[in-house]
Amino acid sequence: MKIQDLHKKLLLLLLFCVLLKGVPENLLANSMLPTATVQVQPLHEVLEEIGERFQVFFSYEPSLIKDIYVDFDIQPDERLEEAVKRLLVKTNFTYDLVNEKFLVVYKNDKQGQRKANKIRKKFNQIGKLEREGELSIRRNSKKVLVWRRVRSYPYGIFLPKRCRAFS
Repeated sequence: MKIQDLHKKLLLLLLFCVLLKGVPENLLANSMLPTATVQVQPLHEVLEEIGERFQVFFSYEPSLIKDIYVDFDIQPDERLEEAVKRLLVKTNFTYDLVNEKFLVVYKNDKQGQRKANKIRKKFNQIGKLEREGELSIRRNSKKVLVWRRVRSYPYGIFLPKRCRAFS
């Protein structure tokens, strides 16, 4: 390649850069270039959506996640744990799956782990009652946790405020 050709190409490149710099930014922003639309939504809404799709229940501290927004869509063939891992990867939260039905979402620190251990124990109690046929828990179409106590039991368990008995 001749030096004259190299100079011409460099001069054209420099001219292009100068012209591009002079183009107003709003003109470039409104151009026909393809753009990606990001849909962010509250984390608690995404957890509810995942819960409905996979028929599981999430337990989390609402005050910790109320201001967290994520860009997330559930993939068609995605399994539950894959979806939750992918959802929480950019947050400071982690989760534990208890009895294949309950997911405890907590802050990934020592205090969060202590709180999660307490909740995990309660869900294990619930799981034991279900296996023994003393309690039945399911979702209904109105996004409400529905539970039924088949017979009385001697110890108490924690159940969320949004519970409703059915017969």
